[in-house]
Amino acid sequence: MNTTQQKQIQTLLTWVHAFALRLVFVTSVILFGFHEAVLSHRLLHALQLGLLVYLVLEKIYRATLAQSLADYWRDNRVEMTLALSLVGVLLGQALVLDAHQKDMLWNTLAFALVLQAIVELCRVTVRFVSLGKNPTAILIASFVVLILVGTGLLSLPRAAAGDRLTFVDALFTATSATCVTGLVVKDTGAILRR
Repeated sequence: MNTTQQKQIQTLLTWVHAFALRLVFVTSVILFGFHEAVLSHRLLHALQLGLLVYLVLEKIYRATLAQSLADYWRDNRVEMTLALSLVGVLLGQALVLDAHQKDMLWNTLAFALVLQAIVELCRVTVRFVSLGKNPTAILIASFVVLILVGTGLLSLPRAAAGDRLTFVDALFTATSATCVTGLVVKDTGAILRR
């Protein structure tokens, strides 16, 4: 395979990877953010399992293209360890669990995939900063994104034990939590689900 083809494949993998990470967040929000099932849990679990398989295969493929396997492992040790451990747990215990334990296993899969996506987001941010972009703009943008994500999550139906937070209350709470001010509009311990 020539260099041009490898670059095209790398570009395609980058776009597919970005889509896969977005799908991780979407499936997790759909699974855990609503009282009523928006989509079938089986479909969502199958999607998440497919995403795990994709992420593992993508890491293996990128490892085959790396100049040095040791350097690749060092640079991706968190993701590789997380993905391979999760695959081992899923394969080792999927057949011997009762229904409650299988639910816990699916929740662990969702958590691990979100953790993988967060690690990737951090890696992309570091790469972006290393390109010589304005660090102040990147810091401000990361705060804005974090606040908007927090606002969205706090606005989900299952986030609150009783009445849902209004958009403004969710925005204020997310901003306060992101900036570590400790200010709250409502009693978060009483309103938010435990």
